Amino acid sequence: MAAEELDPTQSTQQSTQSSSQTTTQGDPCLPDKGVWGSLIPVNDANPFVKRIDFLKSKLSYTIGRSRRDPTVDVSFKYFLRMSQVHCVFEWDGEETSTSAILIRDLNSSNGTYIRGVRIGRNESRLIRDGDEVSFAPVSHRPDRTTRDDRDDYRFKFRHMACKQRSREGLYESYDVHCVIGKGAYGTVVKALHRRENKWYAVKMFSGDRLRELLSATVSGGSARRMDATAAHLKQEVQILQGLRNPYVCELKEAFFEGYSVSVVLELAKGGDLMSYALKHDVLLEPEGQYFTYQICEALDYIHSQGIAHRDLKPENVLLTDDAPPIVKLADFGLAKVIDSLSDMQTRCGTPAFAAPEVFDDSTEGYDKVVDSWSLGVMLFMLLTRKTPFTDTSNEPNWPLLEDFNLSDAGVDFIRRLLELKPQARMTPAQALNHAWIAAQGPKQRARLLQREESLLREAARRQATPTPEERVEESQSKKRKASVQQLGKSMSTMSVGNEDGPAAKRTRAEQGIIVRHAPEPPRPVMPWTPIDPNSDEIPGLGLLQE
Repeated sequence: MAAEELDPTQSTQQSTQSSSQTTTQGDPCLPDKGVWGSLIPVNDANPFVKRIDFLKSKLSYTIGRSRRDPTVDVSFKYFLRMSQVHCVFEWDGEETSTSAILIRDLNSSNGTYIRGVRIGRNESRLIRDGDEVSFAPVSHRPDRTTRDDRDDYRFKFRHMACKQRSREGLYESYDVHCVIGKGAYGTVVKALHRRENKWYAVKMFSGDRLRELLSATVSGGSARRMDATAAHLKQEVQILQGLRNPYVCELKEAFFEGYSVSVVLELAKGGDLMSYALKHDVLLEPEGQYFTYQICEALDYIHSQGIAHRDLKPENVLLTDDAPPIVKLADFGLAKVIDSLSDMQTRCGTPAFAAPEVFDDSTEGYDKVVDSWSLGVMLFMLLTRKTPFTDTSNEPNWPLLEDFNLSDAGVDFIRRLLELKPQARMTPAQALNHAWIAAQGPKQRARLLQREESLLREAARRQATPTPEERVEESQSKKRKASVQQLGKSMSTMSVGNEDGPAAKRTRAEQGIIVRHAPEPPRPVMPWTPIDPNSDEIPGLGLLQE
């Protein structure tokens, strides 16, 4: 029987799957023993889609809009762009790391898409863990506020056929929760570290995408050279993993499985600087000084480690949920390592924020001061909501800063960042001593100390969870301790009974049984027999003395 899609008038707790499917109510991305694959909705705001599980008892599932066609296993009746019988997911039945799952288009009208690439009509493609699947072209509207979430039928596919997958690599320590965004090379998910009780952001980079990039970047594309480059990639990630700065988004660890990479990053819950600026219309000058100092600290640190960001923009400046927020410079990690597989001559970055020498073919590479230029452009835009340059002039619109009442020191700060000659451009280290932000230093350090103390107190409250072996040992220890305590209480409460009064009652904790199905009758009180000093009987034993 075909699965019925969720009706908006029904409870959102109802399943979208057929009776032959089950929906796990826990972590939506954890592998399940009885499941060989799952489709996880990318957009949780769509009320018509839920997680879809493919059970191992059935090797293929047909997707479509029809509710009457008996061949359709999962039906999306409200997705009008889907064909009546759209595509089919097929599993080869293997439960090893080499198990294969393919998706076959069934002559659909609007197409079936993997990672944004359309599958030909009646053609098949292998689908891998983490791939994004959609059953029609993804529409992008310029006005994001008017996008209809109910028309978003994108899913992330999870390959769960391998029995050991749930305890390998990333899943050995992390519970993956949900998709929170998409990066340049993969999907970003939110994950919980089970032992630390702490949330992280995980960037999952598609193996196919990295393989294509390596093949195109490495001269000749030979397997040996690609493997050597991949090994170099791991070394670079280890370098990034060692970065420690309060204003840099921490790369905790990375997991490599073939060409697929999962990078665990510090989770910044406050959004990014662009969203912050849009929410507040423009940044006031004190806010600009506050954030700029932190960004310069982060840039100076990564430059001292031999790393250039090369794509500095408000979207890559993440914020914590503190009040006021703390900057976390991000997106200079694995994506930048991949971009720089050859050398610094790679023409990368967002054009609006990129320094002039990046696009100058006459120059041989460029220096880390490209980040200073990007900072100047970004700061100008955040303070004025306009770009510093126009189509008709290469000279920054300096009068606009005066219109927004920026101080002379602030104007000079931006002028020195937007120097056309890289040699004359102010570096982040020099910027920290500039009069416009130098006074921020002591204030920022004091705030960091307060935040560190707060985090330490929180970590003390959130103690690491014990391992399964530790749980068993702790449980056995508690049982032994409870038995000894119960024995001690029983012996310490022994007393001479009172014929006229009821027997002493034990508390529910002492009873060891929480629920009683019926009240027990009171036990009869046995009074002590008076002792006859002239008797030959031994008191309490009923034996005669010889």
